[in-house]
Amino acid sequence: MQEKVLFVDDEPAVLQGYQRLLRNEFQMDTAVGGKGALIAIETTGPYAVVISDMRMPEMTGVELFQELQRAGLLPVNTDTVTALACTSLPIPLPATGGV
Repeated sequence: MQEKVLFVDDEPAVLQGYQRLLRNEFQMDTAVGGKGALIAIETTGPYAVVISDMRMPEMTGVELFQELQRAGLLPVNTDTVTALACTSLPIPLPATGGV
C-alpha cells in the first residue's frame, strides 16, 4: 500500500495544481485550510507526509502543526523547526529576474 500525502492550502486553485501535477506520483488528498486538514486527518488519515501553506488566514500552518503535535498526530521526525524559521523570512526572487 502506498503511503498517503496531504496537501493543505487556503487557495483551492493551488491544491488543484498539486493534484494535476502529482496525482500519478502519490496517493494524495487535499484540504482547504487548517480546519479542513484536521478533519481530513481524522477521517482519512493517517498520512506519511503533510505539506502545508504556512500563511493561511484562519489557522496558519504553524498553528496546524502545533495542533497536530498536541493531538499526538505528528511523527517524531517532523521538521517543524524549518517551517517555523521560514515563516519570518522573506522569499527571495530568483536570480534570473523572473517572478
